[in-house]
Amino acid sequence: MINTVYMGSFSKEGGAAIMRARFDSLSGEIKIFDKINSHRPSWLTFAGNNQDIFYTIETEETDGCYGGGIGLICASDGNLKIKSAINIGAKGPTHLCRAANYLYAACYAEGSLIEAEIGEDGFTGKIKAFAHKGKSVHPTRQNMPHPHFSLITPDGEYLAVCDLGLDKIFLYPVDERQGITGSALTFDAPAGVGPRHAVFSPDGHFLYVVCEMGCNILTYSYRNGNLSLIDSVSTLPEGDSTPCQCGAIRMNREGTELFVTNRGPDDIAFFEIKKDGKLKYNGSVKTGAWPRDAVFSPDGEWILCACQNSDRIDSFSYRYSDGSPTKERVKLVRQNELYKGSLPCSILFSNP
Repeated sequence: MINTVYMGSFSKEGGAAIMRARFDSLSGEIKIFDKINSHRPSWLTFAGNNQDIFYTIETEETDGCYGGGIGLICASDGNLKIKSAINIGAKGPTHLCRAANYLYAACYAEGSLIEAEIGEDGFTGKIKAFAHKGKSVHPTRQNMPHPHFSLITPDGEYLAVCDLGLDKIFLYPVDERQGITGSALTFDAPAGVGPRHAVFSPDGHFLYVVCEMGCNILTYSYRNGNLSLIDSVSTLPEGDSTPCQCGAIRMNREGTELFVTNRGPDDIAFFEIKKDGKLKYNGSVKTGAWPRDAVFSPDGEWILCACQNSDRIDSFSYRYSDGSPTKERVKLVRQNELYKGSLPCSILFSNP
């Protein structure tokens, strides 16, 4: 079976592009057949269908104006085409979350969350900024706020935002017609861990937060707008002190296992999800250099890993079996070399 897959790039010059490729689920092969240049298009998300894609412009200025931007490309049959792009007045958008009539950009470099209203043909031009304030314990990496990621809570009531610089999780009340409607609730992470990305359990009872600096996963129970920290596990084997920065966190569609990418050790670490929501380390598999993102295929039988500093995508076959060691279930099938300087950093599957 052939799937379409899109890849964002972290490169600033020359090789920076949004890439469209075919993924062969029999061989694990990826072949790029189209790309469109942009300024550091590091994160991609669908605009509610499989033909239009929002992307970040992760720069300090856009078209000579202060701040990065967000754009919209048409990915229908034929070549990729930019439909629209806007300056958001904030540096370094690293992640995008679509929620009904709004697009949310977590701006790591600026220390703010941007809300952009979406119309029928793209952006309406209405933008709101929600500035985070404060700092945490690390003298350089946490001397200011660094929002890195957002997602809608399963009940649809809040936008959860991970702030690496403040060691906090924000819950902004949201409405699909009005956007953010009030001040955020805030919940602490342990000092110095740097919350980066997150995923909810299928039943919505647990939030799993991967921490870039602490190289750990925090498990929070979630209920009616309240988060309670119940567990923390390392993303490295016991006794391993390899320098590490965690990247992505993803959960299989059964909700029985999740993985995180470890940059530095250059591997994907797997965790069994127990009935009480807590995690059990279940081994790892090696990847190319600096695995920034990794995703499950729509059928759940593959994991594609964006190895940023190797300019390649690693294809792993995947199956879940309770109690089986990871290395018996997750196999590297193919190393897909892209082009020099591509620096792939995010992956987005088009649903079949």
